[in-house]
Amino acid sequence: MEPVSYSPYIEDRVQQLGKSLLKTIRGDTHPPGWLDGLVTRAIQDRDFRVQTLRFVDVMPMLVHDAELVAHLQEYFDGIELPWPGISNWGLRHSDAPWAVHVAAPLVRTTLRGLSRRFMGGSNIRQALNTITRLRGQGMHVTLDLLGEAVISETEADYYQRAYLDLLASLHSAGQADATGVRPNVSLKLSSLYSQISPLEPGGSIEGIGKRLRPILAAARDYDACVTIDMEQYDFHDIVLQCFMSILMEPDFRDWPHAGIALQTYLRNGKQVLQQLVDWATLRGTPVQVRLVRGAYWDYETVIARQQGWATPVWEHKAQTDAEFETCLKLLFAEHHIVKPAVATHNIRSVACALALAEQHQLTADDFEFQLLYGMADNLKHALVEAGHPVRVYVPYGKTLPGMAYLVRRLLENTSGQTILDTGMAYDDPDVDCLQRPMPHIPENDSAAGNGFRNLPVFRFTDEKERRAFRDSITAVRTDLGQDYPLYINGTAVSDAGQIISRNPAYPNDIIGTVAAANRSHADQAVAAAQAALPAWR
Repeated sequence: MEPVSYSPYIEDRVQQLGKSLLKTIRGDTHPPGWLDGLVTRAIQDRDFRVQTLRFVDVMPMLVHDAELVAHLQEYFDGIELPWPGISNWGLRHSDAPWAVHVAAPLVRTTLRGLSRRFMGGSNIRQALNTITRLRGQGMHVTLDLLGEAVISETEADYYQRAYLDLLASLHSAGQADATGVRPNVSLKLSSLYSQISPLEPGGSIEGIGKRLRPILAAARDYDACVTIDMEQYDFHDIVLQCFMSILMEPDFRDWPHAGIALQTYLRNGKQVLQQLVDWATLRGTPVQVRLVRGAYWDYETVIARQQGWATPVWEHKAQTDAEFETCLKLLFAEHHIVKPAVATHNIRSVACALALAEQHQLTADDFEFQLLYGMADNLKHALVEAGHPVRVYVPYGKTLPGMAYLVRRLLENTSGQTILDTGMAYDDPDVDCLQRPMPHIPENDSAAGNGFRNLPVFRFTDEKERRAFRDSITAVRTDLGQDYPLYINGTAVSDAGQIISRNPAYPNDIIGTVAAANRSHADQAVAAAQAALPAWR
């Protein structure tokens, strides 16, 4: 991969715009609270982060105060907790029974507060209050209802109903502001169908579509916007094809207020963006593309290595950063058909977007920045102060999905892919936030591999794999139902028993009928082998 090439003028503007933003950010003297310190500690301190994630995993099951305090002391033995003094005091005195009942509620409140740091509330009323507050600061919002990857169709029905209720609530609350900014929601398709599988993309798209169409229709009727989030790589093509196929239907083809996220940590990011550009041109109605790096880097690398698959994501941060800038150039060049939404906390990426917007003479109505709720607030304020459009991605929902979201945010920001995107580097003069990404692939890149490797199972994300597997099954079916007799000394044996092999998924399908030998047949076979020994030895 080569570094992204700009004209000297554009690169100079990137540096100028970035330095201007950094000056504004570093002039923000708003003192961090104890919760900010807790988040920073979790991101910077590996031991503390690992123990925090482990404790968060078991906390929902610790219903008794004594159990919770005991687990906390075991997980964090010898680690100073950056919590309010009263929490630490309660833990230090937890040998006393009464102190356990003081410490445990404080611990629960602290960890809920940590998850709420990234959430706009637990219900729609609190979310609406968050929207009002952010709009008062000059920002717009997209709401995301937490809880994807449902495991039953009943749960999928619940999420469909919840999104329909959300759109109705935003409409009745008059969430289109005086400037005509529409209500905006973000949606993960895994919340709408429990049986998504790369083994059956067509069936997955059909299952998702049944619940997605009413949501899109409601958004269209309420004059709202819907952006489809991307998830793990296994679902990538399903999400993309579902989005494109439904928005080509007559009911939605002329609707301009739909969008989709595009992950640039994927090796095929630019190809997918070009596919979206070509499709949107054919459709004739623009869509928004939310350009992100991606939130599942750890998961994708671990699963790929475990299964022996090619890693679908870039393995080095500079490669992801370069892919992001490559896609930025294409996205802004095609802004007339794919409206740019630049979702990043990376100062250089922001500066690149601003320089490209200038180059293409875009106004604030033509593109926007999107940043996560609870992160990089100083960057949000700096962009607003400079007159640039900012939309905040605000998740809301119940505590348990909120804890899962917290884990994903912490993993995302410590993956080695987004360390400059957390906001921590803005105030560090030793970190060059504006350095041009110089991608490289070391000779010992783990994606290359060497030596013996077992043949991995198919992932089925590639249409070629699915087609080859389907063709193989079709070929095998032509041989089903045959008889496989017993041969002894080259002669078929007629008095053997039978074993009928059936397809366990479809018991009426007979795979084949196999002869079953008895002891006498075994003796005959041994005798024949002994007689043949002089010839074949």
